[in-house]
Amino acid sequence: MSNPIDNPYVFEKMFRGNPNVEEVFLHKDTVYIEDKAFKNCVSLKKINMPSKVEYLTSEMFYGCISLCEIIAESPIPPKYYPDKVCCLSDADDNIDDRLLYFGVRISNIFTEKPNCFEGVDKQKCIIRVPKGSAELYRSAHEWKEFANIIEF
Repeated sequence: MSNPIDNPYVFEKMFRGNPNVEEVFLHKDTVYIEDKAFKNCVSLKKINMPSKVEYLTSEMFYGCISLCEIIAESPIPPKYYPDKVCCLSDADDNIDDRLLYFGVRISNIFTEKPNCFEGVDKQKCIIRVPKGSAELYRSAHEWKEFANIIEF
């Protein structure tokens, strides 16, 4: 089953738990994939992450036990930030409030283990990345557990 998406935002319940989703081809202008968007999509085998997606979210691919290929189109590895710390636009326009919000969450950024790929077989799943960026992915905290990072 193939699912082209024409929306630049993937909502939390858009695919979650759907046992029929096998491949997802996100729109090139997709900028954000919400928490748990693909959680427990047990038949999901292949997905692309467009280059504008900069953040991995909580339980994004949790339980995707069949996932065997991720095409990461950005040369810069998307980072994992717990509790949507990346969404500073949710804070008030007052810069002090944004800094406070960011400062409160910053302590968890590097201490919380990314759970966005929980259940994905990191020894079998292939991560395809742009030419010249494999080493960046191999050294990135969120991606380094994947054994097969291949440039396209």
